[in-house]
Amino acid sequence: MSYRRFRDYLTPAGNNDVHAWLRDLDVVDRQVIQAAIRVLESIQRPSAKQYKPLGKGIYEIRVKSRNVQFRPLCCDGPGRGNVTILFGAIEKDRKFVPRNALKVAGSRRQEVADDPGRTCEHRYD
Repeated sequence: MSYRRFRDYLTPAGNNDVHAWLRDLDVVDRQVIQAAIRVLESIQRPSAKQYKPLGKGIYEIRVKSRNVQFRPLCCDGPGRGNVTILFGAIEKDRKFVPRNALKVAGSRRQEVADDPGRTCEHRYD
């Protein structure tokens, strides 16, 4: 059973930055992140250790792989039961890398709210 479906943010040009970010990671890191996303799809109430609210409608998927803290940033929607991954970041020394990750995610969240067509199904390849 699936409690939520993940989607990826699309840029105004139609590029899938989330997929590009994942594709650029080491294969092991990419597999660990994708597995965490699949787990989040299948559990009704994720814990804050897995899926943490950051405020202003932004959440972080919390994934650790080989001592790196990966933090895909996401929001609810568009539509009920969907979660859109907005931006791929890393947490280092309690700060996001890149530093503007939260600002970018907030801007993209608003874009998705204004235009639900700015998302596509999450790619697991």
